[in-house]
Amino acid sequence: MKDFYRRVEFTPAWDRRDPDPSKDYGVSGVSIHFSLVGENGAISWEIMTSWVLPSTEEMWKSKGLGHFGLFKPTAGGVGFHYPPEREDLDYLEIGPCNLLGECRCDVGFLYGNTMMQRLIEGGEDTLWAEMIQAYESMALEEDE
Repeated sequence: MKDFYRRVEFTPAWDRRDPDPSKDYGVSGVSIHFSLVGENGAISWEIMTSWVLPSTEEMWKSKGLGHFGLFKPTAGGVGFHYPPEREDLDYLEIGPCNLLGECRCDVGFLYGNTMMQRLIEGGEDTLWAEMIQAYESMALEEDE
């Protein structure tokens, strides 16, 4: 079995509203980031929750947007982080990467829904198994 490094990170909620539109960055709830890093790249996936700051909850209530607790978490895209040496992927720009230092990254937005389904139906072990399968498909692409 391959050696993987698993990482789960939580990004806190924030409220960066400003009356000046050039400084208004909106609001965000807590995000949960799952990363699987291997020898030849990484897979990442994010869940965007509705866990918001009290100031955001009050703003939503004042605008009649409903009770914040009723919003479901949203699945983000699945990030495929390839080492910059992968010349067969030269159509993907090399950029900074918090998992590999720098990488060529592609995102599968709809695949995020599959990850969410795996987590909900099977828990953490099923999610990691799906991420390992996605990682292994990355390696196969290079061999073709």
